[in-house]
Amino acid sequence: MTTTSTEHEYAEMNTETAHHTHPSEMVYVKVAAFLAAVTALEVLLSYNNVGGEHGTIAFLLILAAIKFGTVVAYFMHLRFDHPWFRRLFITGFVLAIGVYVAYLSTLHAFTGYTRKGP
Repeated sequence: MTTTSTEHEYAEMNTETAHHTHPSEMVYVKVAAFLAAVTALEVLLSYNNVGGEHGTIAFLLILAAIKFGTVVAYFMHLRFDHPWFRRLFITGFVLAIGVYVAYLSTLHAFTGYTRKGP
C-alpha cells in the first residue's frame, strides 16, 4: 500500500505537535493571577468614572479584549498549537467583529441617530 503526499504532510504535522510540550502548572497560575488582576481593574474602573462614560466603556472593552486574548492563548492552547489553527481562529474572529460592526452601523449605533415617529 502506498501513501500519498497528503498523508506524509499530515503525519509530519502530527509529529510536530505531538512532541511539543505544554507549559508547567506555574505558568497557568501566573496567567490566572494576571486575569484576576485585570478583573480587579475592571471592577475598579466600573465604580470610577474614568474619562466620562464613553472613556470608561472604552477602557473596559480594551481590558475585556486583553482577557479574551489571554484565555484563548493559554487555556484554549492556541498559543501552543500549529500556526494554521491560530490563523483560522483569528480570521474567523476578525470576520465576526466585522459583521457585528456592520450590523451596528445599520442600526445607526455609532451616529446617535434615533428615529422619531411611527
